[in-house]
Amino acid sequence: MSLETTDALEKPVFSFVLKRPLSSSPKLLLGVMGSLSLVCLSIAIAMAFMGAAWVLVFAVIDVLALLAAVTWCVRHAMDKERVELTANTLSIERRLAGRTEQWIMQRFYVRLSVVQVPFGPFESPRLQVSAQNQHVVLGGFCHTSAIRQLERQLKQALVK
Repeated sequence: MSLETTDALEKPVFSFVLKRPLSSSPKLLLGVMGSLSLVCLSIAIAMAFMGAAWVLVFAVIDVLALLAAVTWCVRHAMDKERVELTANTLSIERRLAGRTEQWIMQRFYVRLSVVQVPFGPFESPRLQVSAQNQHVVLGGFCHTSAIRQLERQLKQALVK
């Protein structure tokens, strides 16, 4: 999100982006999984010609499961949360699976707290931003250190 304003009061004072950690690009992931699927189906077709037709059935099921996993990974590869603080407002933008949500809060009413959110059998810290009956929980895919760093930096920026 780019802010293009001529008013000096609306330029971001603070900006922070939380992104999902990626070890490879979505294109590379598609290429590797496509190659793996091609090898799996090639072996299954060869086995089917030798009389083991059920191998082909299970290979197709395997490739479909792989396709579902790759689809999920690619859809969530570009997930991110952006926090921008201007002179008067705090803007939070969240993009999850291609869907974008945005909250704009008055800077002077913003309260920050670290909350524990259940994550399977464990609890994981998240940053809760509250202002005037709006509550947003950030950091769903970030490490604890990133949450603590965001909280510290945002508190310092809000005080200024």
